[in-house]
Order: sequence, then structure tokens, then C-alpha cells
Amino acid sequence: MTKANDPASGTQDQFVDNHDQLMNNMSNPLIAAVTISPADQATITSDNGSLHTKKTARDNAVGTAQLATKDFGNTLTNSEKNYRNIRQRIMHSPGYTRAIGELLGLERTQSTPAAEMSSDGPTPVLRGKALDTGGAEIKSNKADAEAVDLYCKRDGDADFVKLDRVLHFPYIDTRPLLVAGKPEKREYRAKFIRKNQPYGNMSLILTLIVSA
Repeated sequence: MTKANDPASGTQDQFVDNHDQLMNNMSNPLIAAVTISPADQATITSDNGSLHTKKTARDNAVGTAQLATKDFGNTLTNSEKNYRNIRQRIMHSPGYTRAIGELLGLERTQSTPAAEMSSDGPTPVLRGKALDTGGAEIKSNKADAEAVDLYCKRDGDADFVKLDRVLHFPYIDTRPLLVAGKPEKREYRAKFIRKNQPYGNMSLILTLIVSA
């Protein structure tokens, strides 16, 4: 907060300007009535040099960051346009299937949506993708459920194992690979929770290949 008659309480650049004024005039004969000791003069000189060195570095960094942000934005726009065009060409290839699209990341992996409602109640519909950084991102509808119990089965599991009771999606499965460097298949299922009790149908299986 700026304080009246305190040059050090203004903006950073204002302070540098005030410090320059002190630096440039501390030897002026017109201030002979006051004493600035040699030690204080040395401190002022040292501080002023450091201030300008760091200010120049800051200004250069800001300019570089602005340019980098602009360049990235332009590259992103161009890449998105190219990606959409290439995606359409791949998806119109004679041998294209949804499985190929999911493997290439051109389509979001999702469980085959059965009827959302059945005689037994609603059914979660899972969607997800393997993450480049490792693990998997899982999404689900919630209907009027309070939460969703999420289950997973990996190699070696006799059956599906409960991962978590999920209140908010997406859910990130951050578990490491069972064998480092070896891609693994993970199968996910889910069931709605209402009034702290399971209800409705178990979802169809969502299968992902996690490789990192």
C-alpha cells in the first residue's frame, strides 16, 4: 500500500526512479547540509547497480514470455487446424475403425452406452483416456446419484477391485504400471451411489491401455 511521503511504498518502477534520483544527487553540493556517510554511499551505489541489473533481466523476461505466448498461440491455432484436417482424412480411410481412432486419440474411449435407464435403474456411462504423463483419466455421468463407485481390474486381479467412491469427475487413476515400462490393460466399471447405497446397474466395461 502506498504511504504518503514514502517513495519506497510506490510501485517497483517508481522506487527505481526514486533510487536513481538519490544515486545521482547524493554528491550534489546543494545537499551539503546533510551527511551521507561513505558507507551509505557505497550501499546506495551497490543497490542501484543491482536494481538496474535485475530490472533489465525482468523486462527482458517479460518481453520473452509475451513473445513466447504469442508464438505458442499461433502455433496452436495452426496445429489445431492441421489436426482437424488430418483427423478427417484418417477417419475417412477405408480401413478406419473406432478402435483405431481410440488408439490414435482421435476419438474418446468410452464404454458402449446401453440404455441409460433400465428396469433396474440408471446405468453409468464411462468415458476415458490414457494420459501421456501416465495413468488414466476417467469420466462418468452421475444422473441423480450422489457419487459413483469406480472399480478396476488389471492383469493378475481375480475380479474388479474398488478404486474409490468418486464425488466429482474427472477421476485420475495415478497408479504406476505393474511392471515399469510395460503397457498394461485396465478395465473399469462403475455403479451409482444414492443415500450411501449402490443402486441401478453396473456400467459396461471401459478398457484402456496405459503405457506410461
